[in-house]
Amino acid sequence: MGQSGIVDEAEAMTTDVEAMPFEEFAADVAGVFDRVVREKLPITIERDDGSRVVLEPDHSPRTRADSSRRPSAEDAELSRQGIVKAAGGWEGLVDAEEFKAYIYERRRMPGRPSVRL
Repeated sequence: MGQSGIVDEAEAMTTDVEAMPFEEFAADVAGVFDRVVREKLPITIERDDGSRVVLEPDHSPRTRADSSRRPSAEDAELSRQGIVKAAGGWEGLVDAEEFKAYIYERRRMPGRPSVRL
């Protein structure tokens, strides 16, 4: 709370967002994603070291049907800006080499259907 005893907006936002341990998120990424979309509420993913990211639903009015239209130059520029802003956002959360090794290992597991190109 601020000095006046009133909760400021930033403080209120952090208390309204559910926190989830990274391990719980990693164990069910698709389920957490679906939940955020379904409930239209953000979830804070938190590591033991205190680092956090917020997974939140897209509230833009665009629909899947809109995806067939060619994006305007303004839309393309906004996308570029968003990509640049997000670049490196997960840095330090996942060891890239370890993750790639895990992917390659999972691809070699028996019972996995072969990839057809």
